[in-house]
Amino acid sequence: MSSASPLNDAERVLLLAGISEFNIGRYWQAHEEWEDLWKRLKVDFPEPQYKALQGLIQCAALLYQYQKENPRGVSNMWSKLCEKMGQPEDPIFTNLWGIDVGQLLTEIKPYFIAANNADWNLNCNLVQIHFPKELKVDGT
Repeated sequence: MSSASPLNDAERVLLLAGISEFNIGRYWQAHEEWEDLWKRLKVDFPEPQYKALQGLIQCAALLYQYQKENPRGVSNMWSKLCEKMGQPEDPIFTNLWGIDVGQLLTEIKPYFIAANNADWNLNCNLVQIHFPKELKVDGT
């Protein structure tokens, strides 16, 4: 599957708000923004898309758990997000509303590996989601 169905303006605002929070390392807040979007999408969108959004939420949760030095939390989130988004080399979506899922998974995977080795020295702020141009709405 290569891309997701389009979002309306209100949905794009929630997605971009979560991306903004994620990119400044406020993973819990990103999770909250995306959860609001997820609640809207699970009613109207096909299952793979809203489940992929759950995977995006779990990416934020994984980094949050990594910052808390919780190896079990990191491992649980990695397992759950891979079920919904795929593996870095074989993502379920290549493009989720303009987000390169394979790239995101590739950037997240080292934190899973490091947590399994009790290595808490990686900088979570290096993982960034770039604002997809096609998602921008007036004022963002």
